[in-house]
Amino acid sequence: MIKLEVSSINAIPVAPCDLGEGPTWHEAQQSFYWVDILNGRLHNWHPESKKHQNWTFEKLIGCVCVCESGQLIIALSDEVILFDPTIGLSSIKHLCKLDEDYPDNRANDGKIDPWGRLFIGTMHKDAAQNSGRLTCIDTDGNKITIEENIGISNTLAWSKDKTKFYFADSTKQTIWEYPLDENGLPIVAQKKEFIKTDIEGGAPDGSSIDDNDNLWNAQWNNSRVQCINPQGKVIDELMLPVPLTTSCCFGGQDLQTIYVTTAKVGLSDEVLKDKPQSGQVFEVKTNIKGQKAYLFKD
Repeated sequence: MIKLEVSSINAIPVAPCDLGEGPTWHEAQQSFYWVDILNGRLHNWHPESKKHQNWTFEKLIGCVCVCESGQLIIALSDEVILFDPTIGLSSIKHLCKLDEDYPDNRANDGKIDPWGRLFIGTMHKDAAQNSGRLTCIDTDGNKITIEENIGISNTLAWSKDKTKFYFADSTKQTIWEYPLDENGLPIVAQKKEFIKTDIEGGAPDGSSIDDNDNLWNAQWNNSRVQCINPQGKVIDELMLPVPLTTSCCFGGQDLQTIYVTTAKVGLSDEVLKDKPQSGQVFEVKTNIKGQKAYLFKD
């Protein structure tokens, strides 16, 4: 087992997000994307040039992933779009609608699977009911419903050997492990508890897989990212100077930088005074190597 070593932790010098999420490393661009869900804003940071860009959409924005062509696939509140950041908002192309039968749902977490499909998890916009859904979306926008009756969808990740899928319902403080069928789809009837957290007022949020097949899980209201081995045991953790850690991904030229998104929504003035970096994105240089993110087949 490789023990985590941190050489530096720096906040990206960008105004804090209300609800930062969806961290994504764009290998071809050598740049980092993330979203501010509640403000409908997509951010980009280029570490070498220190250049920051952002685009604001007319809807809430749940997540962003990278396509084989280099453009982006984005889940807005009720639809999935393709977006070319080199062109801007005029490049938007609609791919498909989301949860048309649940107009109060919104997109939350999403990732690309090993076969180039988008998996998107939704939730009720106020987390008031278990109306969330996990959906698989292909190149043509065709949708397959994987699971329903979800509270808050989070943590979409696949084991290195592509035989297991990890998914969390934050309202149940649980990450589940699913075997995959011959089409690479999770078998819901055979899911089992991978790990259950016990965080007062918090829950497991977004995750990423490292090159040793360990799951790194950001934890809401727990100021940390935990490293969980394939047997479901916590073997390490990364502490952050803010309470609401939301998600993480690996990036940088060597894939040894952990980017951690955070939030400040709902925090009191007292907490914000004590934790002024809440809502910022942290760039953490480590000795742990991540895996390259899968790309959407567009």
